[in-house]
Amino acid sequence: TSALRGTKDDPVNTLFRRLDLTLGEWKKYAMFESKKNYTRNLIATDDETFTLLLLCWNPGKESPIHDHPCGEREYSFVIYA
Repeated sequence: TSALRGTKDDPVNTLFRRLDLTLGEWKKYAMFESKKNYTRNLIATDDETFTLLLLCWNPGKESPIHDHPCGEREYSFVIYA
């Protein structure tokens, strides 16, 4: 529920804390387009309840702070910086 979001009891945050992704596990999904700030790479979706993307940013590129239509149901996790 949204009341748990961002707390220690949030199930997604609990999952994120357990993740230990190695380069080999996600590298096959890491595609970069040099003419874009970042590339959105689809890893998985059920077309209804979730979409798992790997966003690959090119060096020196950025995006202004912005909102997404998913609102409170969206999560981000940095695996390499």
